[in-house]
Parts: sequence; C-alpha cells; structure tokens
Amino acid sequence: MSNPTTPTKRGDRINEIAEGLGAKWGLRLPIKNAPYSPSKVPNPDSEGEQILRRIRYLFWKDSDGLQRALARFDQHAQHIFSEWRFKPNAETDVLPSRGLSRNILQGDSFLKRKEISEPMVVSLSSALLRFLVQEQGPIPNDEPRPLSNNDQIVESSMEINPPKAQSKLSRFFTTVASRVSGAKPTPNESEHASSDDFKPDQETAGFFTDITMEDVFYETTAKPEVTRNLESAIPKPCLAVSDQVDSNTLSDAPLDSSYDASEILPELMSSFHIDAATDLYLLQRPDMIPLPKQPSIRKRSCPEPSMPSISRKMSRDAESPRSPLMYPVNHLVPLSFKSPESLMSMTNSTTASSTRTTPNTSFYTESAATSFNSSIGAMPGHLPNPANKLDQDGLTNNYDSMELDSISNGKQSRVMGPPEVPVPRQVSANGSSRISDYLKAHLYHESPFALVEPSTRFSVSFRQVYEVVRVASSCKLPLLEFAPMLQRECTDYNELWHSLSGSIHNQGREMPERSSLAAWKRAEGSFDGVTLTGDLIFDAHYGSPLFKFQLKALKGGMSYRLSRKFGGDRFCIVGLPGIAKHDLPDHLRQDAVTVRTLVLHWLIETDHRFLGRIWRAFYLKPQDSKHGKESPNIKHRVYLFATGGHDFISLKHAALQYGGTSGTHTPMTVNELINWFMPAKMNGGQPVMKFFARLALAVSNTIPTIQFRSNEIIRSDDAYADAPAERSLDVKRHEEKKKGVKAKTSAGAIVMNDGCARISRAASVAIAAILRLSGQIPCAYQGRIGSAKGMWFVDAKGESLSSSERGFWIEITDSQLKFEGHPIDDLYPDAARLTFEVRAWSRPLIPTSLNFQLIPILTDRGVPKQVFMNLLEEDLTTKVANLQAAMDSPLGLRKWNQEDMSVMTDRIKSDGIEMLGGLPNSRSEIINWALEHGFIPKTCRFLRDVCYKSMSHYCQRLEERMKVGVGRSCYAFMIADPLAVLEENEVHVGFSTAFRDDKSGFSDTLLNDMNLLVARMPAVLPSDVQKVRAVFRPELGMYKDVIVFPSKGRFCLAHKLSGGDYDGDIAWICWDQSIVEPFCNAEVHAAPTHEYYGIMKDETKVADIDKGNFASQFLHMGFDFNLEESLLGICTSYFESLCYKHKSINDPTAKNIAALLGHLVDRAKGGLRFTSGTWEKFKQKNGLKPLPRPAYKTKEEPLRISHIIDELVFTVAKGIREKALGQFSTQFESAPTRDVDLVKLYKAEDGEAAKDEGLKNCLDDLQRRFIEYYSFWRKHCTGDQDDEAKSMTKNGSMGFRKGVEALREKFLNIEPVAGTGSAIVERWRKEFFGNTMGASSDAAVGAEMCHWTLLKASTLFHYYRVGSFPWYVAGKELGELKLRALGGGHSVTQELYLAYKLDTGYVKRIYAVREGATDDGLEIGAVGGEPFEATDDGEGEGAE
Repeated sequence: MSNPTTPTKRGDRINEIAEGLGAKWGLRLPIKNAPYSPSKVPNPDSEGEQILRRIRYLFWKDSDGLQRALARFDQHAQHIFSEWRFKPNAETDVLPSRGLSRNILQGDSFLKRKEISEPMVVSLSSALLRFLVQEQGPIPNDEPRPLSNNDQIVESSMEINPPKAQSKLSRFFTTVASRVSGAKPTPNESEHASSDDFKPDQETAGFFTDITMEDVFYETTAKPEVTRNLESAIPKPCLAVSDQVDSNTLSDAPLDSSYDASEILPELMSSFHIDAATDLYLLQRPDMIPLPKQPSIRKRSCPEPSMPSISRKMSRDAESPRSPLMYPVNHLVPLSFKSPESLMSMTNSTTASSTRTTPNTSFYTESAATSFNSSIGAMPGHLPNPANKLDQDGLTNNYDSMELDSISNGKQSRVMGPPEVPVPRQVSANGSSRISDYLKAHLYHESPFALVEPSTRFSVSFRQVYEVVRVASSCKLPLLEFAPMLQRECTDYNELWHSLSGSIHNQGREMPERSSLAAWKRAEGSFDGVTLTGDLIFDAHYGSPLFKFQLKALKGGMSYRLSRKFGGDRFCIVGLPGIAKHDLPDHLRQDAVTVRTLVLHWLIETDHRFLGRIWRAFYLKPQDSKHGKESPNIKHRVYLFATGGHDFISLKHAALQYGGTSGTHTPMTVNELINWFMPAKMNGGQPVMKFFARLALAVSNTIPTIQFRSNEIIRSDDAYADAPAERSLDVKRHEEKKKGVKAKTSAGAIVMNDGCARISRAASVAIAAILRLSGQIPCAYQGRIGSAKGMWFVDAKGESLSSSERGFWIEITDSQLKFEGHPIDDLYPDAARLTFEVRAWSRPLIPTSLNFQLIPILTDRGVPKQVFMNLLEEDLTTKVANLQAAMDSPLGLRKWNQEDMSVMTDRIKSDGIEMLGGLPNSRSEIINWALEHGFIPKTCRFLRDVCYKSMSHYCQRLEERMKVGVGRSCYAFMIADPLAVLEENEVHVGFSTAFRDDKSGFSDTLLNDMNLLVARMPAVLPSDVQKVRAVFRPELGMYKDVIVFPSKGRFCLAHKLSGGDYDGDIAWICWDQSIVEPFCNAEVHAAPTHEYYGIMKDETKVADIDKGNFASQFLHMGFDFNLEESLLGICTSYFESLCYKHKSINDPTAKNIAALLGHLVDRAKGGLRFTSGTWEKFKQKNGLKPLPRPAYKTKEEPLRISHIIDELVFTVAKGIREKALGQFSTQFESAPTRDVDLVKLYKAEDGEAAKDEGLKNCLDDLQRRFIEYYSFWRKHCTGDQDDEAKSMTKNGSMGFRKGVEALREKFLNIEPVAGTGSAIVERWRKEFFGNTMGASSDAAVGAEMCHWTLLKASTLFHYYRVGSFPWYVAGKELGELKLRALGGGHSVTQELYLAYKLDTGYVKRIYAVREGATDDGLEIGAVGGEPFEATDDGEGEGAE
C-alpha cells in the first residue's frame, strides 16, 4: 500500500509552472502564495503579471493551448541556450578515465544552472508573452475564476500523475541508500571503490524490469524525500571535501572494478525519465545504480569544467535504443559548484518545480571556454584503461567523439556559451557592458554556425551532408525539411541537385551556386583537392546576430599537406570581415576594442559546431588580392580544423593514416595538429610571430610527388660571399649539422644562395613523371619538404649518394630550413613530412610586358620617356589591328579570342562551361559558341554586339593593366650559381626552346655577351632594377628557362632586387636595347632602422609561452597580430602620390618610405607592429601632408598632362582605343538582326496553322507567353551580366542572373497546349514528354532537341529578334537551328570538347595558302595536328 498524498491545489500548479520557468530559464515571475485577487496585484501591467495572467487563463480554459505555447517557448529558448540529448548504447571506448576522487569534487557542480544575463531574461520574457498571446488572443473581461470543489477539472498535460501504490523506484532508492550509508569508506576507498560494494541482489535488480514512467514521475514530484535518500547514498568523505582542494593532489589511480556501471545507464534512461536533479545525479554517479548483470568492462569519459556548455536534451519519444543512429549522441559536461549543499538545494528546487510538460524536457549547464591543453576527467564510476594513458604526451582527446550533441529545429547549442563568458581582463575592465552582453548573446549563445548544424544524426556521406546543409541554409529554409536527404545516400550529384532543386523551387526560393562536379567526385574519399569554404558576414542591424554564415559551393583545386594527411573534409576556410573600427557596423564602432577582443576570444576558444562536427580555429591570415576581388568585405581567412564529429571513429589506438578519408577520422586536438606539423619544443628559440607565420606552409597549395627516405636528405651549409666554392655533397658535414655543429664562417657573412639548393637528376625525372610533364624535364622546382621550403635545381655534376640505390637525394640548406622538424623522422619517418611537394616549376619562357610600376624607375635611371610611348603605341596598334582583321574571319576571330581570353582555366575550375540561361556565362565562351554554330559578326547583330563589348573591354584592359608589351623580355625563376663560375654582375640565361619575338625578329636559345636588365616585383627604389651582363657558361648549360645569378661578389644580386632571395622569387628580364643601353645602375639605398619609423618588434620566443596552455596562448598571439590592419597598401598609395607630385622617385623622403614598404612586406614574419597612429606620427615628423591620388589611378584626365604614366594612359592608350572602336562601329554597323535560318521553322508551322485551328491555338498560346516573358525581362534583366548590380537597384528587380535563370526555366517548361484536337500538337506532346520525361532541366532535354523545343525558339526569335532577350532564353536551341540550316556539325563528347584548343599554327598556314603563299612542302595538319588539338592548358600555381 502506498502512503496517501495531499491533493495538489490548482493554484499551486500554476505556481509550479511559474517556478519551473524560473528554475529552467531564469524568468522572474510573481508567485501567488495567497488566494488570487486581481485588485491586489501591485503592478498589473508589468510583463511578469501579464505572463502569469495569461498562463492562468489558458490553464483553466485551454490546457492544450498552454502546452503548445510552453512547448514553442521551450524550443525558442533553446536557440539561446544549449540542449541535451542522451544517446543510448553509445560507444564508450573513447577516453581514459581519471581518478574517482577528483571527479567527485566536480560532480556536484554538474547540477548548477547557468546564471542568465538581464538582457537575456528580458528577451525570454517577451518571447514567452508573445507565444501566450498567439494561443490566447485578447483576454476577456471576465477572467477565469478558481474552480470550486464541484467544478469538473479539465486534465492538463501539465498535470502531475496521481500517486501509485508500492512505488518500486522509492524502494530502489531506499535500498541503495541503506546499502551505501551502512558502510563508512575511507578516503582511499572512496577513490578506489570496488564494484562489489554495489553489486545488486536479485530483489534490487528486479526494480529495473518493471519500473514505469508513472513510477518515476510520481516519485520525483510527490516524493521529495527520494532526493534525501540520494543524499544519504553519497559517500560522506566526498561531500565533506571543500571545492578549494587542489585537484592536482588527488590520485588518478584507476578504479578496481569488474564492470562499468554506466553500461546500464542507456537502458535505464531509454525506459524512463527522472526529474532533472535525479537525472543529473545518476549521470554523474552511474556507480550508484545496482546492476542486474556484470557487463564487459567499457569506459566513458566526461570533460572537466573547462569544457564548453553543450546542449542537453532527453526525449522519451526520440531516444529509442533500437536505433541509436537516428539521433545525435550527447556530450556530458561537469560544471563548477561552490558547495556540496548546492546539490540538495538544486535537487529540491528542481523537484518542487518539476512538471510533466512536453516529451522534450531540457535542462542547462554551465561551463567555461575549453583550453587547448586542459586535462579531461572521467565521470565517477567510469573505468579507466591504463593502456590509454597517452595524455602525458599530448595525445589524449578532449572529448568522446561519438558523444556530440546536436540541435533541434535547425538551431544548434550555443557551444561555448557560458552566460558569463570568461573574457580577458581588458574587456571586463574597459569594455561596455551593453556591447559585451550583446556580443555574448550573438556569438556564444546564438552561434553564426547554428543554421548549418544538422538537427538529426545523419547516415550519409559527409559530402552529401555538406551540400544539403549548404543549399538549405543558403535558401534560409529549416534543415528539418531536408531530413530525408540526410538519411539516404545519393552518389549521383545531378540526381541530388535535382532533388534539392525541386524542394527549393517548391518553396519559391532560388538555388545557390552549384558545386563543381569534379569536386563532388573527388570528395568521395579523402576530399583530395576539395576545399570547404564559407564566409562570416556582419549583420548591420542592431539586435540581429553579429555574423551571418554562408557555406560556399565545393571547389576543386590543389591540396596542401595538412589536407592530404588528415583529409580535406577536416578543414574549412572561413572568410572573416575586417574588425577594425571602420569595418564594423555603425552600432559597434564606438566599442571597437571590445568587439575585437571578444571576436578574437570566440574564434580561438570556442568549439564551433556545424555540419555535425566540432571545429577549432588554428590559423588566420589576411585575405589575398585574388579572393578579395570575389568578396571585397572579407579581410581575413580563418582556417578551422575538425577535432571531432558524429562520423569520427572513437578508437584511441587508431593510427593516424596518411590521406585519411571521410568516415575514418579519429579525434585530434588543435595542439596535436600544430605539433604534428612543427614541434614547439624543438623551436623554443624561434620568435612567436615567425613561428606562427610558418603555419602558412602547412596550408599552401602544392602537388605531392616522390617520398624521400631519411638517408636521402642531406643537410648542408649555405654558400657565403667570403668563401665561394663549388657545391658538393658532404655526408660528414651532414652528420655534424644534425649534432648542432655550426658552419665556420666570418661574422656577418652574406648568404649567396638564400633559399635554393640541389636535387639529384634521378629524383627530378621521377618528379616530372608524377607531374606528367612531357618533353624537356624542368631543371628547377619550387617546393617544400618537411620543415624546408625553397627552390631546388638539378645537380649539374651528376653526383650520387652511396646510401641511395635508386639515385635519389635532396640537399637542404640552413636558409631553406624554416623550423626544426621532428627528430623521430630519422628513425620512423612520416610519409607526409618526407614527401616532396611541388608548388611550381621552370617552364618555357615567352615574351611578356613591362609593368608601368617600373617606368618611373627606368626614366629616373636615364631611359627616355619617348621609348615607352613608342612601345605602347606599337603594342596597342598591333593588338587592335589583329582583332579588326579577325572580325572578317570566323577562324581568325576564334584564334584572337583564344589568345586574348583563354577559357581553359575557367573550364577546369567549373568542370565544364558554366551556363547562364541558354548561353555560356562568359563573353569569351559566347563568342566561341556562336562561331562554332555558324554565326559571324557581319551577319549576326547579337554576335556583333558581343564582339564590340569584347573589343571595348580589351582596350580598356590594355589601359588599366598598366603594362606595355616588350617582345624581348620575360619572367624566370632565379637560382644561385652552384658551381661558382659566374663573376659578380654576370648572369646565365638559356631557353629550352627558341625564344622568338616577331616584332624585332629575335630568335635564339640563349643570351650571350649582352647587357640586360633584371628586376623583381614590387620595385619601388631606383636600385630595384639592375643592369647586368649576360654570359654563357657551358658548365651551366643544363639550366634552361631560369636565370642563374652569381654566388660570388660583395652582395647577393637577389637581395639588391627589392630584398629578394632564391626560394621561388621571379625576375623580370629585359634585353631590348632601347631600354637597356640608356639605363644606369643606382646604389642600394641604406634603409633606416625600425626606430626611425617607430616600428615595434615583437621579440617573444616560443619558449616564453606557458607550456601548460601553449596552443591557446600561441594562437591568441598569432591571431591578434594578423588581425591588425596592414598599412602596406596605405603607405604604398602615399608613396605613389608623393612620387607623382615630385615627378621623381629619387626624393630622399620617398626613398625612406620605399624602404618602409620593404619592412611592411615581411611584417608578419618579423613581428613588426606599425599602426595607423605610428604612420601619422611619422608623417608629422617628416612634414608630410595628405596628397591627392595620381590621375592615372583615378582615371580622371588632368587639365595638364606632365607625368609619364599620365601621357601613356590619357594620350596614347585612350587615343588608340577610341580610334579602334570607331572603326569597328563603322565596319559592322550594318549587321542585321534578322536571320531567316532561325525563323524558318516558325514560318512553316505558321503556314500550316491556317488549316489547323488546334495548331493555331498552340502558336497563339506561345505568343501570349512570350509577351509575358518579355515584360519580365524588361523588369529584371535590363542590361547584361556586367550590369547586374545596376539592374538590382531597380525597384523589385531580382537581378540579371536570377531573372535569366527564371526565364530559362519557364521557357523549357512550356508544353504544347492540351486538348486542341490537332493531331500535330498531340504528336508534339508525345514527343516532348517522351524526351523530357517531365523534367525541366537542360540535362533532361537531351542532345537531340525535339521539334517542339526548336519551334519555341524559332517563334521567340520571330517576335523578339532585337537585343539579347531571345539568346539568353533560348540560345541553345537557336544555335541548333543555325547549325542544322548550315548542314549540321560534328558531334563530340563533352569531355573531349572541353580539352580542344585551336591550333594557331594551322590557322597561320591556312591564311598563307589562301593568300597564295606556299606551305613549305608540308601538308596541312602535319605539324600541330588537326585544327583543334587536345590540351590541358594547365599552369601550375605561381611562385610565392
């Protein structure tokens, strides 16, 4: 028989709801202990009273409505806090357990609820009131009265279950309490408790077989004494220990137990739900649960209080143990507590306010940001595994990778979001409380990554998760709507994209950019060369999230060392906007310091959760200029590493495999990642800033080639100016260097081969084979291996190494070694660190241009300005004349288009030809497409307009690129003479193929006995260009397509050229004597010291960083420095303006600023701090005032032209452009818009329509549709893709691209009118539906376009032939009509077509034959093959 209970009053239940909301979410609602009277309410209009009044109303009138409102509020609140889900049957073999006593001290902290900030309470209160109002509407004048005893009670879902006799759970807890309290363990016993102390008897074990939900709810709500039984069950020594005891003094010895009590926990939790306090206690103390059996030993670990707050949620409906993969796993986080008594206070409080609300009952926990090197403790009762004591070596994972939480309703837990974020002191002291709370709420509690975190456990490949999540978040749709796509694998990207497109279009949204098909295929395994990217963008509105995050389409490209080692899918590059004051939204600018500090802390110290994985930041660098053009607001690139994830393997002993594939990853910390690449303990003397900068080598794109063996890598001294000698292998010296014996050289000796060394011929041949290079084997490679980077050139002497039977060896000099590597590689080499990675290699040299940047230096050194004006006029006139001539010939125009705007690179990037509507997306591809389908500018107005724009852009580019073609000039890699045969100021230049300049007639394979100029970009000082003597040395004859600088002399020639070296720098070489002969060398400018400019140098060494928290401090210093705005661009602009004003670069102040630019180029590696304030002080000290930008920069023609570059831009280039465009317009003004080949089909069917009413109705329907489409075009698509930004400014315009894609979709979906009674129309319908199978994509139309599709295009062109409207809507079909009218073309597969490139030699011979010249006895095609030859046209990534 159960004891009778006191009936619960209805008013008490309303108070229970209010108390529950207070305990759960921190809401301060008024509690009515006395009988309710509206007239006695002190503040009836307060928000709390309004909430309570509406709860009371719904409690009596609409209990279901109250439940809905509270459930909706529950879900909304989870967007600000974290949630928790428990994963039954989770894999527990993850972390070694810690000692029991240490975790008992921490265990009580697990129950403390987070302290909620005031703005958050206000926000939650407003949200709750809003949900109540939506359910209730306006409150009637007659408020509900309390029920009398005679009233019938409407049972609410909030109702507490009635008492139940013979409570099994009560007897269970009583038994446990009596068993435990009967023994009095010593402190040592409490640390090493035996499982025998808790072995269940048969009666106790039986409690678990039939405990029901009613048992649990009754005991945990109506019987608070249950928790008192729990108190008695806690070992007294554990409760008595103060929280101030040093945990480091506690033992980490393992428990002596034959089983893991946590084994029963999944079964228990999947069967019933206890109140929050009891749940928490059992999760912390699974050893208190008597077990019916002794399961196999397994361990489960839990992080210490330093771990982030993680979402927690238990659901009786969702957490079925039969399908553990259908929901995310959990991550248990113990929290700090101030006193053991708080355990019972929290337990009693939670019990008193417990209500049976919704199936998903959440509670929340508190934590601090995770330290990179923090030790991780296990939950009490979890068995340690001595074999896994790896954390002493920094190899312990910080979490159970298979116990990650997830989110609901498309929102993730605010991972690192403690209510009181542990921010740095300077923020706490100086930061605004208002902005600090705002940032905490919108960074920690409302993560920008929330919308890209799946809410359910996925069972598909990571690439599919990425694509589904990316599309859903881009379209701002809940991820739950795409849940089925995360449960069924789809390997065909086109099929997946079609499914996504259907779902998106049904919602009236537009699809984002499509991922590269090549990247999708490569992502099937290791994501080799596949880049995951996204952008964080400021939300400019106050109250909105600080950042919005958008994933970008998968892109293919080169890979880097870390991605090859650990898998490309473990890295995500996130664009970050500038966080300087002027970059911030208006409402944040006055708190720029606080914003910067908190964003920095959030980036580094937070587990960023998205795509089902945990990501940590490990590197940040400025956005490069190439990517900056694509995203102008992005100033930095943050590299994230996935430390864990749902699809990770939680085996501690799993080896890190080279080229890890998705689905086989193991957890790993950022500290371990950095240490794998460059060990800190071996580089204690390195400056921190330089050491951080070396991480760039880990993420720079390279091509992996051969793997060297340890004995094939030879350490060597650099070549010094005071001891020039021929380079030779010295194994003895190699062994000495490994022992730390330094080179014998004079102090201050100049290194003459900085960054370059030799490689064996056999290794070079093997590398070329892997790169698939045919013909001439490159003589030099820019690459990386281990901790070295630089240039490696083939050994000229053919030396061999006795220890290498395959003839491989590579020399590494001191200047190439950027940090000390892992000594273990000598004995147990890591393949990834011993692989030679190629970034670029020497190639046949071709004529190039003279950058306008060099012209002021050349004129200052004596070259007449008329030389440059003549060269520019000749260059532009030739190029424009070639284009004008090409317009008369399809073959000539195709040749010019290929030479001017090669499309091969874009085709490789897009894995095909990117389309925009019915036409290719780029103007170059449109010209190619039109010519290939038989259109020519003279007879096609549309093509004529495209060509005119191309010509205009071409001439404009000639002006804007600020270059002038110089036929006798080229760019080449620089290397140092390894044989010491070149004298000072001598260079050796050889070509692998004859270098030809058609203008001058030069053709030769070497440069000998002549003067030439060498320079390196950027060049700003007069001495940055040097005149040297080209000589030929037979000993150096094998070095082709590079320039060999001397290793003799007083100075290193590379250093003279803008402070260059030989690690991959490229020299501009010119032997046009009109430029070379007048030139006179200038002495190298002595740069002032750092103190002169006010530059501060960060001298902190790696060894100075606290080893206990190395990664965190190291990254804070590196990120903080790299987030500083570089003044290189600002100072460069001022330097140009100063030289422009003085019309000279030889001004002393200008030269000092030029020297400053040299310092700023390497500021990251040097740790140089130069702020805007320092720059202003420098200008003030030197009397420098603001200057206007040069006219050639602003493109505003000055009234008086006197500067050389102004003359080139506004006089020469502009005059030639205007003349060329005028001639073109005159020549092709008469190009017609009508094309009989395109309207022939419509004319034929229109004639038949006179005899067929159904056919006529069908054609009339087309006309009506096209009138509607043209109106749509005029509204959204005025202009072209170049004017999209302008188009979108129009009221209601969606922009050119989206408008064109929408029209194309509409056009393809037009079907023949049904029910016309016309046999012709019915035949078209059958043909149309048979060809498309009801699909609306271009791919579904197929190669053979049906008659109806072509008729639509012909009809469209008949009515709208002027402008680009019909071409963008139906370009493919119009091209097919033209091709058929001309007799058809030759079909070819897409893969082969993309590789085709016009053979320019064939075109030249065709012209020669047509003009009556001979072909030198050669049959056409004998040299160069067919008119098109397959080529990859690939170019390696440029030198650094």
